[in-house]
Amino acid sequence: MAEQEPTAEQLAQIAAENEEDEHSVNYKPPAQKSIQEIQELDKDDESLRKYKEALLGRVAVSADPNVPNVVVTGLTLVCSSAPGPLELDLTG
Repeated sequence: MAEQEPTAEQLAQIAAENEEDEHSVNYKPPAQKSIQEIQELDKDDESLRKYKEALLGRVAVSADPNVPNVVVTGLTLVCSSAPGPLELDLTG
């Protein structure tokens, strides 16, 4: 037996319930932190440090505190059929 399509009243009720759910969320974003502050967090936790190194590598992050947005300074393209990675310097 096929399901019946919801009526306009049922759709309105569902929409009202969803709207109530959206307004009842008490999410508060964490305070903004600089890259330096984030890097300093948990620096004594050996397993977390190794995890971050596995994700990010051992490269020092350079950040200009005068630039509020992310600035992409380089791009590396890796392809299994290429002889090596293609590295692009985007600093200008």
